[in-house]
Amino acid sequence: MVAPRLYHSGIATFMGAAQCSLENLQSGAFAVVGVPYDYASGSRPGARWGPRAIRQSSLYFDYFLHSGPDQDYVHVETGKEFHFKEDGDIVDLGDVELYPMDVERTMETISDFIQQVIEKKATPIVLGGDHFITYPCFCGYARGVNGVAGPKKTGYIHVDAHFDMFDNHPAWGRFYHGSTVRRIAESDLIDPSNILLIGVQGLLRKEAYEFLQRNHTKIITLKELRSQGVGTTVRRVVEQLAMKVEHIYLSVDIDAVSSAFAPGTGGITFDGVTDGQLLEMIDVLKEFPIGAFDVVEVAPNYDLSERTQRLAAQILFDFIMHKVTGIR
Repeated sequence: MVAPRLYHSGIATFMGAAQCSLENLQSGAFAVVGVPYDYASGSRPGARWGPRAIRQSSLYFDYFLHSGPDQDYVHVETGKEFHFKEDGDIVDLGDVELYPMDVERTMETISDFIQQVIEKKATPIVLGGDHFITYPCFCGYARGVNGVAGPKKTGYIHVDAHFDMFDNHPAWGRFYHGSTVRRIAESDLIDPSNILLIGVQGLLRKEAYEFLQRNHTKIITLKELRSQGVGTTVRRVVEQLAMKVEHIYLSVDIDAVSSAFAPGTGGITFDGVTDGQLLEMIDVLKEFPIGAFDVVEVAPNYDLSERTQRLAAQILFDFIMHKVTGIR
């Protein structure tokens, strides 16, 4: 008989996982890292509270998995059986140290932390924070894997309603939550043709569009997802990317989802993907060699219903459980 768990009780680590220090991190673990930073956001603030809210909401899954006399389950859509075991596969490293008024130092601490996770041969699961944090996280990831593979073997998948292609914003400068893809593409850590943008829509400055075209960056618009089918389209383009690279960093901006389904974010999105379409994307993406995964722009202060942070927790739960148990 497993000990009972309560959704509202105990320390709010991700899925109730054990707290762990970087020094004690074991190879093969899924290492949850919080980056509660939203000082590069040009829209409504609040993503700094994202990691805490996602952790709190993820306790539902810990509660569910411990709600019966055993931990044997069947996935009713596929018929797959699995047994959930607590053996250190998932640990929570807490939050990275941040310096809100020193962006350069903040980038360094985030990047160094993620690189150390990679060097421990663990998988970073990053809870944002605004989308700027993906840039230093990606840098740490790429530096960790590029020592073996090289920049041409690293890929980046960006699920977002926005292109994040600002070069130098007149108010926010070069390090801005709308400049993430531009900074990654211009780094020496990736071939820009190994960047994949999924779910983008709306207007983009001509200069930025020409930059993406010139560098053969793959763009899958929201319209394409709808007309060609989410699962089919995502599988096709990620299969093409996986043939070129050995390591993939996945970033999901929760504002890729229509605000009708996920209102808890700084950037209001009309007519984005549905929550079900995002879950369908993750169902496909989790089959590929994703070496790091972040979810960003969850701002719980705009969603008292908790559904935005629960959606963020759900896609991470689905991804990790597939990797740990093989369940689909």
